[in-house]
Amino acid sequence: MIWGALGPSRFFAEGAMYRNLLWFFLVGAVLPVIVYFLRKRVFPQAAWLKKVHIPLFLGGLNYIPPASGTNYGSWAIVGLVFGLLVKRRQTVWWRRYNFVLSSALDCSVAIAGIVIFFALFYTGASKNFKWWGTDVHKVSLYCFICKILRC
Repeated sequence: MIWGALGPSRFFAEGAMYRNLLWFFLVGAVLPVIVYFLRKRVFPQAAWLKKVHIPLFLGGLNYIPPASGTNYGSWAIVGLVFGLLVKRRQTVWWRRYNFVLSSALDCSVAIAGIVIFFALFYTGASKNFKWWGTDVHKVSLYCFICKILRC
């Protein structure tokens, strides 16, 4: 509806804000082919490569904008620990409680969001906050890598 009202040229024309997003259509089309080639020709015995699902991974990237890379990394670590280690070693526990644990973690994020909103933003206390976590969205990936490598 937005594209029909404003027109795609406002979003994707030369110099428009979302122009570079068009490249991700190409990335989304090429990445599954690369993974398929790696799985069939280069690493046919790699069991982990059979579990790589590019559309699911790219769909998960939709949740990154409100979160930082730290959040996404912790989601991956918890998912791998419970999806691989706990499932292999404690299968009965995993079958019984994994869904409950997942629901509890999701609910705790929602409850924490409500508490943080009313404790920090609603009271105005967040206006005085100034640390790297509040400005992380303003730093480009290039600057971040240069700070880490000290170049």
